[in-house]
Amino acid sequence: MGKLTGRENKEALPEKVLLLYNAIGEMLSEGIDLTAVKVSEITERAGIGKGTAYDYFDSKEEMVARALLFYMESTMEYLEKGVWEQTTFTERVSTVFKRMSEVAEKNSGALRLILMLFDNNQIGILIKEELKHRKEEKSCEPLLMTKKMIEKGIQDGEIKAELPMEYMMYMMTSRVMTYMMYLLKEENGQCADEEFRHCLCQGIIKELSVEDAFHETVPDKTK
Repeated sequence: MGKLTGRENKEALPEKVLLLYNAIGEMLSEGIDLTAVKVSEITERAGIGKGTAYDYFDSKEEMVARALLFYMESTMEYLEKGVWEQTTFTERVSTVFKRMSEVAEKNSGALRLILMLFDNNQIGILIKEELKHRKEEKSCEPLLMTKKMIEKGIQDGEIKAELPMEYMMYMMTSRVMTYMMYLLKEENGQCADEEFRHCLCQGIIKELSVEDAFHETVPDKTK
């Protein structure tokens, strides 16, 4: 197959590439810093030879960046599927956070990979360049998903149309990133997951909605 371009369909990826991606996902789930890890450590965990990795990638950074895009696309597809099953902006916002919690339980490495999208190291830069070169508009990027949600909310008369779109996109995405960091924390805090999630959702709704439509009850942590 030769070197990957990054435009291949997931179904067409070679088995050895998937093994490399799985190894990277496992390492991130374990909290390993992939900016410092060696290619040989990745290939050893994947059960393939070091030279095989360079049959598909030019560098470790490229391999990790492509793994990020692979997991990010799969994760965002899962999140968005749940989002568009809902009928209101409030329900969609709540669903994003609920599904993120489910993703964290199954594979925290997927969340760590998405967080790396916002890093300014070599891996993060490669990811941003790859996204720019993609011709088709995919919702695998967090900012694009939030933009779609906001546009739909404005169309339905639920969101304040007078606020700048860029501000709303980054505000929502920052809340999503905050929740990711909460889910990936090592120690147990005093704020329960459900309560933390509710506070984030309520903050978004109060800032963007024409009127506060978020009526869920905040969990009573004293009980």
